[in-house]
Amino acid sequence: MVKDQKLKNGRWGRGEQYAREIYFYRNRSEDLFEISFSIFLFLKTDLQRVNEKVNTAINKIIGI
Repeated sequence: MVKDQKLKNGRWGRGEQYAREIYFYRNRSEDLFEISFSIFLFLKTDLQRVNEKVNTAINKIIGI
C-alpha cells in the first residue's frame, strides 16, 4: 500500500507494510526462542557431563 494512501477506515497510514513488520518481528522472536532454547540444552548437557566427571573424581578420591 502506498505510504500516503487513505485506508478504508478513514485513517492515513501504512497498513500492509505494518502487517509485514509484525510478521517479521514474530518470526524473529520465534528464531530468538529457538536459539535461546538450543543454548539452554547445550548448557544443560554440558553441566550434566561436568557433574558426571566431578562425581567420578570424588568417587576416586573417596575410594569407591
